[in-house]
Amino acid sequence: MATAQSATLQPCVHDGIPARETWLDCASADGGRLRLVLLAEEARATATLLASARAIAQALPARLDAALRFLWQAGRETGDPDDAPAAFMEGFAPSDLVMAADGGYVLHLAPRDAAWFMPGYWPSLRFSADHAPAGWTCES
Repeated sequence: MATAQSATLQPCVHDGIPARETWLDCASADGGRLRLVLLAEEARATATLLASARAIAQALPARLDAALRFLWQAGRETGDPDDAPAAFMEGFAPSDLVMAADGGYVLHLAPRDAAWFMPGYWPSLRFSADHAPAGWTCES
């Protein structure tokens, strides 16, 4: 279950964009907490994004599964299996969810170890408003 850690949304700046942030308690997130970044400042817009973020957090295991399958296919090399190995599928936990006004979002994944990404690097997956993975970036 995902619940608001705090009803207060704190102002922040994300990639140069004014935003609000808070945390959700979420069992499937890294450390049991998911950081939410809402790319909006106005109260009505942040309320809408917060409601969407809570719905996504409720389905976080399914979103994580889709993200990892997309990531595996994007990075798969000749000779790698078609399907991601269990160690890959179990090697990440969601850490941050960045919500955009258009309904799309970015899910940051914290590697559980350095097996798939070097220390200090992690993948972030971009999703469309209909929850389809649309791309990924290596963050540092």
